[in-house]
Amino acid sequence: MWAVLPVKGFNESKQRLADVLSPEQRSRLSQAMFQDVLGALAGSQSVKQILVITSDDDVAVTADNFDAVVVKEPDDVRGLNAAVCYALEQVAGFGAERALILHGDVPLVTPTDLDYLASSHLEGSVTLSPDTAHSGTNGMVCDIPAELTFSYGENSFDKHRDSASENGLLCTTVAVPGISLDVDNLSDLIRLNERIKARPQLATAQYLRRTEIQSLIDALS
Repeated sequence: MWAVLPVKGFNESKQRLADVLSPEQRSRLSQAMFQDVLGALAGSQSVKQILVITSDDDVAVTADNFDAVVVKEPDDVRGLNAAVCYALEQVAGFGAERALILHGDVPLVTPTDLDYLASSHLEGSVTLSPDTAHSGTNGMVCDIPAELTFSYGENSFDKHRDSASENGLLCTTVAVPGISLDVDNLSDLIRLNERIKARPQLATAQYLRRTEIQSLIDALS
């Protein structure tokens, strides 16, 4: 199975944290989380190769460090959903029959989480792993070609379930703790700060610890 990660530039990420983190802090945090996700994918027995689609050179360099295939996002591909569709076309060209679509801001994900999600997938179906609120889609396993409409954004979880139903696909929901926590706002960051202390080896944990961010979060929580 191929893994697909659509990633925008680190400098463009996590704008909803602008009230508490500086632009450099948001960029560094995004990079650290991306490294942890790549590390989990690299350790998964179910993932044979990783494809990262991006328009950012720093993202490409980080992905290359994990031997990922990097695809430059074309100028006429705009938005997350179009990027996912384009990336799936690329992995299909490599002969992939199934793909795991994951995002770069779920640093608590483990290889075991990914293997569990992959093993839960049934041929001819769509497998969704939601965020904590069951509103977003943090992970998805689908066959190639994908027979549903990608609707990442607000309420994507329900939209993906509806699209699967409309296309006659069985849709399985698999809640995975390491995938459910993505970091978009301060509440997410506070929850991450608490949970990641048990995993000090992660790049995200190390970044939070060696900066003033962890102390800031502790004071706010």
